[in-house]
Amino acid sequence: MSNPTRAKITALGTYVPPHILSNQDLESMIETTDQWIVERTGIRERHIADKGVATSDLAVEAVKKLVESHPIDLQQVDLIVVGTVTPDMMYPSTACLVQHKLGIANTWGFDVSAGCSGFLYMPGGGSLNPASHETVDKKMHYIHQDGQQVFKYAVKKMAEMTQRILERNHLTGADVDCFIAHQANRRIIMATADRLKMPEEKVIVNIDRYGNTTAGTIPLAMQTALEIGKLKKGNMVLLAAVGAGFTSGATLLKWAY
Repeated sequence: MSNPTRAKITALGTYVPPHILSNQDLESMIETTDQWIVERTGIRERHIADKGVATSDLAVEAVKKLVESHPIDLQQVDLIVVGTVTPDMMYPSTACLVQHKLGIANTWGFDVSAGCSGFLYMPGGGSLNPASHETVDKKMHYIHQDGQQVFKYAVKKMAEMTQRILERNHLTGADVDCFIAHQANRRIIMATADRLKMPEEKVIVNIDRYGNTTAGTIPLAMQTALEIGKLKKGNMVLLAAVGAGFTSGATLLKWAY
């Protein structure tokens, strides 16, 4: 007896703020070049939220996009899960704020904060280093990242995870129709695809347009895959991500719509 389907993706809605920050813009702000950024990350531009626009506002706009393309009664929603490392505030969960802004009466929700790019440390603001003038002056409320260690770990771990989940299901990279990885660095994504012997046309890369949007990169890449016709009903899809902490995960699924 086969196992029944317990969950499936039946709709997708995404949103990015309209303000674009290009590599050329960054050249006038800090000591960098477009060439340096593209060669090392694959990023050409990213979308920036305007002052006063919170994570919950972006989530609400994404839900509105979803309802436009797949009309549903939001009052039938049972659960809201928000993946973010930039919540509106420490509490309540951003999911609660999304629920309130959408006017959904009978649901509950929570936030998941597993980051995306690993080896990150937001040292100020918690019980160890409570917020103070000193922690702000020392920029302890910003994320600090050891880029070289992150890159090495991400390449190794993403390849290990994807190989493991394929082997567990008696599949190889040739059986995958679409590979959607966390968009932290183009070189990491392509190194993983190469190890799986997966042709480039099966790999979704849109980091050049959006940069690293942390927990938002995979659904945004799904949207890109749909737009370019590389994600169709019944396709075997491989997802993979490496995140803060370090955390890592991979999922194998069949696209449901």
